[in-house]
Amino acid sequence: MLLTALFACENPISNAVFEADSDFAAALPGAVRLGLPARLRDLPEGGDELLLPEARAAAGEIEPLVTAVVALGEVLRTTDPAERSPTHRLFAPRTLTAPAGSSVPTYWIRADLTRAAEDADIDWTVEAAGSADGPWTRLAWGQHAPDGLGELTWDAPVLSALVGDGGTYEALTVTYDEGASRDERTVELEFPPTLGPATFYAFVGESGFGFSRPMDLTGEGPTPAGVTLVVLPDGAGRAEGARLQGLEEVPFTTCWDSAGVRVYGSGGAGFPASGDAGACAL
Repeated sequence: MLLTALFACENPISNAVFEADSDFAAALPGAVRLGLPARLRDLPEGGDELLLPEARAAAGEIEPLVTAVVALGEVLRTTDPAERSPTHRLFAPRTLTAPAGSSVPTYWIRADLTRAAEDADIDWTVEAAGSADGPWTRLAWGQHAPDGLGELTWDAPVLSALVGDGGTYEALTVTYDEGASRDERTVELEFPPTLGPATFYAFVGESGFGFSRPMDLTGEGPTPAGVTLVVLPDGAGRAEGARLQGLEEVPFTTCWDSAGVRVYGSGGAGFPASGDAGACAL
């Protein structure tokens, strides 16, 4: 009876350590949190809306980095920690597939996650190496709050040097708010290429995408611009933003139909008013 009573007291404590694995796993990057809006993959092609090729290009720029960050989190999430305590998880070295175009097929990662107390923010760090024996270099780190707010940094040059993928980006910084559902999440990403201006991206739910980069919206060559677009399930959408025209920042609005054909546009010289604002689906 005494042994039974002791085990009855100890099991909840022991189980709690293992049950908290899900709390730590939730702090790691994942596709649900960071994946690009699905509608960006299905933007209309073949129409005359010049913004759409720019949006596809912007999504194509950021997706490889987001994919690499997500892959790191997913591998760790399916791995049992090597060490556990109520406030700590340590993951032993694991291999991860290198990005496409790398000179090596795999690299190694290990992770350390800590929190001050139950329901406290979780700080995490991931190190990378060319072998299980190191040497180890910090690749990614971040902080995740139980309410779904968080931030992370991905040191892209560390991975590029390790696997030889020819990457040209500096560290990617990400802030996010998961919201009550994926439709309500917001994600902001920023990274400066080693050459050229810093680039900014943002996702809102499954339909919103914003980015800031040089782009050609008039057919006369790229100029610095920033834009936010919302896309409906059929591909039709609306975008509003501003572009640099000489030394002046000029606002613009454009709408397109499900075939990618512009139905309304307004934005000053080089972006003359066209169509009917009433034809906008949004």
